[in-house]
Amino acid sequence: MDADSDFVSQVPDGETTHEGWTLTARTVGAAQVRVLSDASTAGLVRPMLDSARVVDTTPEGCDVRSPAQATDHPRPPAFDLSELATVDRIAVCQYSRLPLDRAGLVAARSVDGAAAQSLLEAIQQAPAGGGPDTPANCAEDDFGDEVMVLRLAVPDAESHDVYVGYSTCRGNGFDDGTTVRKLTRDSCLPLWEEPVVLTGGQFGVFQLCRENMDK
Repeated sequence: MDADSDFVSQVPDGETTHEGWTLTARTVGAAQVRVLSDASTAGLVRPMLDSARVVDTTPEGCDVRSPAQATDHPRPPAFDLSELATVDRIAVCQYSRLPLDRAGLVAARSVDGAAAQSLLEAIQQAPAGGGPDTPANCAEDDFGDEVMVLRLAVPDAESHDVYVGYSTCRGNGFDDGTTVRKLTRDSCLPLWEEPVVLTGGQFGVFQLCRENMDK
């Protein structure tokens, strides 16, 4: 539908009709859910809106707010990633850097079974030191607009979080709160699968983490 922008962006809760289309809006928590329908799809609107729920944690295991999203580049609760032998599942949680009173989660997916174990081993094999970074290219307090949390589900034990920096020229790498490991091709490439998308960052990160880039 090629409607005026005001019709789409400025709507109250309820129904707004325009040239045979109906935009139904309902505020759920801090978000407004909108469904655009015509006569043939009108019966789907209420079930779709009724399905909307406010949650604290997604089915993949990602919290909608995370300490990782703070702009001052925090580190996770410390543990030693090298001591983990196995992992059942890794939740891949992508956040915008926002104040902690706002939900920063923008995308979530899970890596399960053998793929999760392979990802764990690739991160463990990445060299310590972090990066790739080019800190001369950005301000000292610039850690990018996004950050990732990998929530490692460990068999019969408490899960652990690894923070992943990737979106600017400093602070890149896998951080378990004890050691920061460098992004490598084997550890970084498996992270990106829709809806988790790599859209920004320095060229060195793109080289490692994008399927269509040279190694």
